[in-house]
Amino acid sequence: MCCMVSTVYARQNEITITAKAGQTINLQPTYQDGILLIRGEGTEKRPAIVDGRGITVLTGNNQLYVIGKYIIVQNVKILNPDLIKGIRSVVSFRYKKETGMNSTIKNFQFIQEPGQVSITTYSWLEVFGQNNTVTGCLFKGKTTRNPIMHIDVDDDQPDNHVISGNTFTDIPVHPGEALECIRIGLGKGISGTLVKDNVFKRCFGDSETLSSKSSGNKMTGNYFFECRAGISLRGGNNNSVSGNVFYNTKNALRMSGSGHQVDNNYFFNNPIATDNGGALVLMVGGPLPDCNYEVVKNITIESNIFLNYLGLRVLKPGDQCDDYPSNIIFRHNTFMKGKQAYDLNDTTVAEFRSSIEPALVKGPAAAAVGFNKAAAGKIQPADDRLKIGVHKNGAVMFSNCDFGPGFFSPKLKAANNANGDGRYNEIQQKLNDIRAQDPKK
Repeated sequence: MCCMVSTVYARQNEITITAKAGQTINLQPTYQDGILLIRGEGTEKRPAIVDGRGITVLTGNNQLYVIGKYIIVQNVKILNPDLIKGIRSVVSFRYKKETGMNSTIKNFQFIQEPGQVSITTYSWLEVFGQNNTVTGCLFKGKTTRNPIMHIDVDDDQPDNHVISGNTFTDIPVHPGEALECIRIGLGKGISGTLVKDNVFKRCFGDSETLSSKSSGNKMTGNYFFECRAGISLRGGNNNSVSGNVFYNTKNALRMSGSGHQVDNNYFFNNPIATDNGGALVLMVGGPLPDCNYEVVKNITIESNIFLNYLGLRVLKPGDQCDDYPSNIIFRHNTFMKGKQAYDLNDTTVAEFRSSIEPALVKGPAAAAVGFNKAAAGKIQPADDRLKIGVHKNGAVMFSNCDFGPGFFSPKLKAANNANGDGRYNEIQQKLNDIRAQDPKK
């Protein structure tokens, strides 16, 4: 027998499925409300497999827990979850004090249908343990508070999880926010999580769609399509943001902390808005917890491509934050307008206060360039230059000011270039594929 039924745990029905190395167990189509506990001891070459075969549907108060080593749980649908108060998540790699290790959640569908309401607070998926993978899953329509996916961070060692090839879509605006698609950590520890090749489409639940609140994470190859926000390096240091695409996403990349590497990203049509949006936002930090944003320093921003809008901004969130970004290195970045590409000058900003703050008194920075009414590379009349904006709460935002001598005096490349770094056509095809996923009206 593979399965064992216990009577009650915390007043809930509990079913335990135990899988061995090399064994495949098929799940039933449905289970009574309560706990489905999957435990096993597979090996790297002979994992334990638990398969829903695309017919297992968990609804209501069903919860699924995966604990043990080298377990693959796949092909399960989570439909309209509605957990009772006090339960943290629908699916989790932790049960009581036991966690999953080297295990995989694969090809799950998490769907909340329109009109279905859940009033309690919980995540859809929590990742604990080390070396776990979530891949090929769909997350659609969540409306309840708390991140869709929360990744716990062990303060003592990197966790090295992989989140790849998933789709997050149609997440509506949530009052009070707190509905991130992915949250990595809570401000401390080195996670070492790889977030790769995921699609985020029309996600509006929070001002941080992918929120990194830990160190040592790598976010690469992800697409953010018409979202309220993109990646926020909210806490932690030494994170990598590489090869991502931000399309019509107002707050594409926002960062605090130090030692980050930002390279080979595409920023499509990410305009500076009247509140806190922009393609690239550097926060003014200060001492924690008064400021709530770590000091931004020692950042490398290179080989990125900005299309139609440059959208660079420094944002001061409040009077408690007074440590301006420093040692920010810009190199090999490109601005594209139509089919023409311009090299942005390489520069290093030693300290933004001395570079930019005088402009508050003097008006627009002398070297700021607008691309709205004339060819790029030509200084505009003062009224047409990109100006300094003031946030409605009084926090000063520096919008495309002079980040260094001549930084906004780009040079036209030798020939017209619609391909940027060679990925342009590939990215356009991917964006078309994302659009095509919508049902035709």
